[in-house]
Amino acid sequence: MPAVANDVVATISDLQGTLSAQHADGNAALLAESSAVFENDVLSTEANSYARLKFIDQSEVVLRPNSSLTIESFKYPNQQAELGSILLRLIKGSLRKITGEIGHKVPDQDQLITPVATIGIRGTHYGLLFCQDDCSEIPTVSGKPLANGLHVDVLEGAIALQNSGGELRVAAGEFAFVADPEHEPAQVSSQQGIQITIPPHIIPDSGHGNRPDPNHHNGQCTIP
Repeated sequence: MPAVANDVVATISDLQGTLSAQHADGNAALLAESSAVFENDVLSTEANSYARLKFIDQSEVVLRPNSSLTIESFKYPNQQAELGSILLRLIKGSLRKITGEIGHKVPDQDQLITPVATIGIRGTHYGLLFCQDDCSEIPTVSGKPLANGLHVDVLEGAIALQNSGGELRVAAGEFAFVADPEHEPAQVSSQQGIQITIPPHIIPDSGHGNRPDPNHHNGQCTIP
């Protein structure tokens, strides 16, 4: 059976700080480690808070502080990845995501929507930071505030950024920026790229059982 409103689609495997969920029935709850996550939940972290979600297809998401994510749709009938689909929506803030069984078997069915672009995956580990006049405290190489829009880094595999302005493939080690829904996604240099980091104890597992370090960088600006 596909996941329905009362089916558990993920659990909170690590939590530092405060995480809340707005459920589809309108009820809200504070979550803890091992709490269940359901389809249509809206998850929100507070300041200085990190939450790691482990989905039932082994995909993972780490939410960073002051972030909100909606589990728009999650289908995993009889744990058959080839029949599954995932649709997540980043409302605000930043995250890191690692592909699970569904994304490896049917990559076109694993998508993440942001306010400025949709991310399609190709078996990967990537980070997103969406700025909307709320990134002024983040340090940059230039000393200037981060531009409003979506900042992207890819650690493994590749993603496709798509909006009404066009499409851009971003491979491992590359960075990109999307200003708004109408402007084509643009690749940026490693010197200008923004890498979204997370605490070492919340680094998500890779699909191969090890933990690649998203905090490793080669001169680009990192978001602590």
